[in-house]
This record gives sequence, structure tokens and C-alpha cells, in this order.
Amino acid sequence: MRAPRHILRPRPRPLLILRHPLLHHHDQVLRKSQIKPLNLSKPHLTNSIQVKEVDIGLAADIGTLSRLPHSVGNHSWVKEIALSARIFSSDEALHHGLVSRVLADKKTAVAQGIELARLIASKSPVAVQGTKEIINYSRDRTVAEGLKYTAVWNAAMLQTQDMKDAMLSGLQKKTPTFSKL
Repeated sequence: MRAPRHILRPRPRPLLILRHPLLHHHDQVLRKSQIKPLNLSKPHLTNSIQVKEVDIGLAADIGTLSRLPHSVGNHSWVKEIALSARIFSSDEALHHGLVSRVLADKKTAVAQGIELARLIASKSPVAVQGTKEIINYSRDRTVAEGLKYTAVWNAAMLQTQDMKDAMLSGLQKKTPTFSKL
């Protein structure tokens, strides 16, 4: 049995994944379980994606079959790609919500990835980690459970300096500078 990819999910900080065929062997197939436990994915137009395990005689064993239906919300499509092991395009992955965007080339992907990383890094680390935690927690729970968890989380985080700095910078119309965790 392979090591589960969910070990990446508990990381408190966001991860950006940029996929481009020049960065990997052209014949390598990106499995779903390598994308979704992470936060953001921006594949290149020519990437092919596949849930391959049925072709090798087993049910996907590293979280694909458990995570994919929750991630894309289309059980019919999930059954189709998992049972057939057919290769699908980056555009199809985008259409079903498996990736956040598809970019034309490596240069654009890297530039936009860096731009997004800088934007996220400019935010309060406490708020970024809290947002990620609440999104992950709420995904598999009711709205009421998610709201309760959010209220408890935010009550604890109101005590941080980041909240004070953000409020003050908003009043002063300037960009806040946050401490690292």
C-alpha cells in the first residue's frame, strides 16, 4: 500500500501546485489524489489526468475515491472517470472543479503562481491558516457545524495582534504588515 497523500492536507499554510508537462515525463499521468488534497492547482493546457488504479486491478487506495466526490460534487462524473480510468484533459478538470484554473504555458503558470503566492503571503498568517482550517473542517460537515466551528475559531483569534493591525490599517487606509508565525 502506498503512503496516503492526506499527509499534505493538515499543513497549516496553503500550497500552490503548478503542473506543466515539461516539469514531468510526458507519459506520466497525474492522479487525482496528487492534486486535490492540496489547495490550489493550475495545470498546463496539455496535462492529462487520470484515476488509473482500476486499470491495474485495484480500487484507488490513497484517498482518491473518498475525496473526489466531495471535491467536485458530481458523483456521476467521478464514477465515470474512476470506473473507466479514461484520461481527461485539464479543461475537463476545470469544468468539474478539480482544478482552480488552466493556464496556457509554463511561463504564465509560474508568473501567476508567484503573484498568487505573494498576494496570500501579504495577508495575516493567522487569518490565512484559520481560513484554510475552517474550509477543510466545513467541507464534510453541515453549515451549522461549520458556523459553530468558525465562531469558536474566530473568538480565539480575536486576541491576536493581526486583527488589531488589520483593523487599524483599514482605518488609516494603508497596507498592514503582519508578523510571521
